[in-house]
Amino acid sequence: MDEYYVPMIPRPLNEPLKMSNFTINEITIFLFCMMGLWVLGSLLIGIIVGIICVRANRYLTNTKFGNLTTKGVYWFFPHSKRKYKFLIPSHIREILG
Repeated sequence: MDEYYVPMIPRPLNEPLKMSNFTINEITIFLFCMMGLWVLGSLLIGIIVGIICVRANRYLTNTKFGNLTTKGVYWFFPHSKRKYKFLIPSHIREILG
């Protein structure tokens, strides 16, 4: 073995990419709120609104009923009129994505 070898901790495949304790989605939401209100002239309120939005996002994605944001998109946004010609077998869907 190489002396620089560091064993990797196994993670689930569907776990999002994290930077420190935050996911990329949470960092994007925070920066969007902070920069948007900073442009309007209020950096402190932008930071506070960003923190509130990140906490609301964490609450909606980690409820006991599952991810409420994806369920809301499924139920309240219009459905596509285009239908798939056939369904891909589940083992191929797992490999592709």
